[in-house]
Amino acid sequence: MRERAADIVFAVSMRTRSGGFVEVAVTDKGLAYCTCREGGEGRTRTEEIKKTRRDIDLFLGAVDDVGVAQWQRRYGDASLPESWHVVLEVGGRLLSWCGSGEYPPGWDELCRLVEDLTGEPLR
Repeated sequence: MRERAADIVFAVSMRTRSGGFVEVAVTDKGLAYCTCREGGEGRTRTEEIKKTRRDIDLFLGAVDDVGVAQWQRRYGDASLPESWHVVLEVGGRLLSWCGSGEYPPGWDELCRLVEDLTGEPLR
């Protein structure tokens, strides 16, 4: 990511069914970075998506409504590599959640919110 970690207020990364990954980071400056790699050794591209501070605030409010802050820290088999990871700034602290094959309640809604923000399919 181009921004310092302290500027990031939300980040999600997840493997795709094709074996690639999608990573999205939203900063407090109204920028969203979306990095996508197609399966295996496929092409990687990073896009900068400019959003207004209001867009970011509405997005973060909707993420809060999903209940991410109440998720368990890990889902699925801890011996398997992570298939998804979420980082969120809450009260000035960066909190993180991850999983392997299992997803928390509200996961589909969270994916939809990120897809709406970035225009990039996550699933």
